Formats: sequence, C-alpha cells, structure tokens
Amino acid sequence: MVECARIPRRGQIGGKSRGRYTMTTDDGAEGPDDARRAERSGSEASGGQPCEAHGARACHMCHNCPRGPATRFPKADEVEAVAASMAGATDLDPVREVVVSVSPGTVAVGRRQREKSPVPADREVPPRGKVLGWSRKSRARMARRLAELDYGPMFADPSRLPAMVTLTLPADFRTSTPCGAVFKQQVRTFQKRYERKWGPLVGVWKLEFQARGAPHLHMLVCPESGPAFRSWLSTTWADVVAHPDPAERAAHVRAGTNVDYGEGIRNRDPRRVAVYFSKHGQFKDKDAQNRVPEGWEDVGRFWGYWGLSPAVSEVEVTPDEAVKVARLLRRHARCRVVKRVKRVRVAVVDTETGEVLRTQKVRYRRSGTRLRRMTQGAGFVCVNDGPALARDVARYVALLRI
Repeated sequence: MVECARIPRRGQIGGKSRGRYTMTTDDGAEGPDDARRAERSGSEASGGQPCEAHGARACHMCHNCPRGPATRFPKADEVEAVAASMAGATDLDPVREVVVSVSPGTVAVGRRQREKSPVPADREVPPRGKVLGWSRKSRARMARRLAELDYGPMFADPSRLPAMVTLTLPADFRTSTPCGAVFKQQVRTFQKRYERKWGPLVGVWKLEFQARGAPHLHMLVCPESGPAFRSWLSTTWADVVAHPDPAERAAHVRAGTNVDYGEGIRNRDPRRVAVYFSKHGQFKDKDAQNRVPEGWEDVGRFWGYWGLSPAVSEVEVTPDEAVKVARLLRRHARCRVVKRVKRVRVAVVDTETGEVLRTQKVRYRRSGTRLRRMTQGAGFVCVNDGPALARDVARYVALLRI
C-alpha cells in the first residue's frame, strides 16, 4: 500500500493540495544562509531531474538533489569552526566562567559545566530512584540533548533513508511482558539481533505508553528498505516478545511493528528531531503517554540514543557579552512565532519504500514553534541550523568588542 508523508491540514490553504499527503522540502533554517538558498535554487532551476549519484531515488543527505528533501544536519567540524570564530574576549571572569555553547541544533548561554569528581571507593552510591513520570524539565533536557547530537554516523550510508520505526506489544501484553524491566530487556535483545543482521543500530528512541497501558517504542533510524526488512522486523520482534498464545503471536506478527519513511524524512534537521520526540506544543495532550502505569515503575529511562554522541563547542565570553547574547537569543525565539504564508515545493513520498513519487508546489501557513528554555540570562534555543545562527551571534559579539 502506498502512503505519503502529510502536512497537517491546518497548515495548508487553497489549491487542490488541501488534505493531500505531502512533505515539505523547504529548509526552514534559522538565520540567513545565502549559500544554501543559492545552492537549492540552482538545483531547482536544473529542471527537477534526480541527481546523478543516486538516480531516481531520493538521497536524504544529498543537498543538490531537487527531488529529495532539503536535509541539514550540521557536522561537528562546522560547530568547532563557528565557536572558534567567537573567541578572543578579554576581561574574562575566572570565577563564573560564562560560556556560549554551539551545537548542531542549539545555541546556549550559561556557566561552564564542570566535570564531576570521581566517587571515592569507600563511599556507597545510592541507587537511582524510580522513574514515575515526565516533567517539563526532563522534556527540556531531552530536547536539548537530541539537538546537540552529531547525526553524521546515522547517515553514514547515503543509500539508506531515515524512517520512524515503532515497536508495540500484543493485545494481551501482560502475559509476555509483565513489567518495565522485561520490556527493556526485550528491546536490548532486539537491538542485538538487528546488529547481527544489519549492522550497528544507530539512532534515537523514545518510550511512550498507550491508553491501554502498554509501552511502545519509537525509533528514528536509517534501516534497509524493502519488504525483506519489514518481514524480518515483524517476525523478529514477535520472536523476541514470544507470546505463548499462537493466535496472539500471529496477530502480533501482523500488527506489532511499523516502518514509516515519510515520518522519518520529515525529521531533516536537529530541531525537527527534538520537536518531534518532545511533542513540543502538545505537552498536555500527550501527557497521558508519559505517565507510568501502576506496576511499571521499573521501566527506567524514557528516551536515549544509540551510536551517536554530542557535538558541543564552548567559547568563554565576558558576563556583559553573555547577558546581551541571551537577550538576542530570546528575541530570536520570539520572532519566529509570527505566522506567514509561503509557497514551497513538496515531494510526495512513498512511506513504505521512501521513494519520491513526484513533486508539486503548495501554499501553506507556517508558524514557528518556540523551543527554548531561557531563565535568568541562561539557557538554550533550539534551531534548525545551530552553526548558521552562531555565525550571526559571532558577528554581533565582534561588534560589541569594537
């Protein structure tokens, strides 16, 4: 069955494209980036033909392919170069050590994070408490960490497209998975089987609870495409869960997994990944999915990542510069709330194979979702392209030092 990634209905106005399942291909970058815009406009003027390197199939990491989505995951060397351009401050505070942090998807202001001293051998470390719910602080920590990750290893193979893979439990899930610890062990077993078959499992994951109380796992990864992987996924996950009832197990094979390439391609920059997994702007609506049911207090962490590492570079600034940069970041986050109508080229995507079927232009109303946590002159702002915004901040800091 062919399905396609969908723009929310409320975001489309006019034309025949209302309600169609499409996917936007505008970059949505934060701050000016003329080079990328010029590169993309030149690609669209080339007649809309697929790139020579990857043929008719959309390559998620090829920015010159007009049929593919405009993907932008900044690399670690870009982050380091931008942070180095901001150095050179004088009259630094040796006590407070105020820094500006740059990552692929965030720009932050705050005090330098000191490394924790090792725990003495003769001191007993208390066990970690049980995870009972999901707070705004935990959501903010997850959003910031996901935006700080270097997603280069996930896209090491350009022939693989990103997909949102979902693992669910059978209807009678308490028989095969009685508690949270068993579910986490099943996920670890699945991870090992995936690595033996397809190689390292690299990506991010989020745990949620359904209305019936069963946990299910969302993973953003770059798997193999085609019916062979889907068949292996459904069979392997059912074998890992191993429900004793044959009828329940057969139903679990049919409906226990899902692979959505359209949803995966939407997450084409660090901010979109963080917003998707944090369900930003829908905290009250999705709160029930983040409450631990009774008997599942040992489920552990709600989110995490495999095979990825943060790419954060810090540069020390003066306290006065830090205050002004924090004000600049707050204003930047507020200005994105303004709604505007924009005409963009979209790609109709087959969510089962990731193939781009065709392209078309639609008009939609766009409003920026603020994802920031700035309190008392410290915090972070989550953006589509952290180095692009950091370059503007570096120019602003250079003007302050004149």
